[in-house]
This record gives sequence, structure tokens and C-alpha cells, in this order.
Amino acid sequence: MTDVADAEKVLIVVNSDKTRAPVVKSALDIAVVATMYDAEVEMIFGVGTKDLLLKGVPETVKPTEDGAPIKEVIEMAKENGVKIYVCSPLLDTYGYKREDFIEEVDDVVGGSYLVSKAFEADVVLNF
Repeated sequence: MTDVADAEKVLIVVNSDKTRAPVVKSALDIAVVATMYDAEVEMIFGVGTKDLLLKGVPETVKPTEDGAPIKEVIEMAKENGVKIYVCSPLLDTYGYKREDFIEEVDDVVGGSYLVSKAFEADVVLNF
């Protein structure tokens, strides 16, 4: 088993929505930590995340009552080089368009992208 500290490629799949903000924050925090070990980190937000990455939503979601909004943690992840993607079924299921998402989203990807990245990754984490 590969230790995260030794991983060159880390894939983090998120299927938790805003009602599970502490879980989402943990995923983002781990992504940032992995970049500190010089890992290439990609996060894919799946259909279970619902409206979490829509414009205006991450600013309102806090993992704790007195915590910083998820938007700040997303910005920190991006500043550290984390790639953030949304899975295309999220758009299909809820009728979203690419332009509905926050600017920190790098692209929309499909299931085949997720599978290929999972095969390439040294570590795959699910939240």
C-alpha cells in the first residue's frame, strides 16, 4: 500500500453535499496536505455533491458554526495547485450548465476520465 507521503498522484472523489460540509472540508484539507508532499492532486466532485460548487453556494457553507466558508478552503486548494473537476452526471441529473459553477472548477469530466485517473493514481480517496 502506498503511503500518501510517497504518492506522486492523488485522486480524491467527493460525493458529499453541503449538509456534510465537515467531510468536504476534510477532503479539501487532505488535498492541500498532499500538495505539500509535491503530489499532483485532482478532485472530482460527483453527483452526490448536488449544488455544492454552484456560484454563490460555497460562500454560504460552513463546516462548523464559527468556521470559514468552504469557498475559502477551495481557494486555498486551488492556490496550492489542486485541480477541481465536476462529473458530467451532476450536470445531467440536475440540469446545470458549466457556467453555473464557481470559477475554481477546472472542467467537467465524465466517468471514463474518473476511471482512467483512478488507474493512474498512487492513492484514491473517497469522501
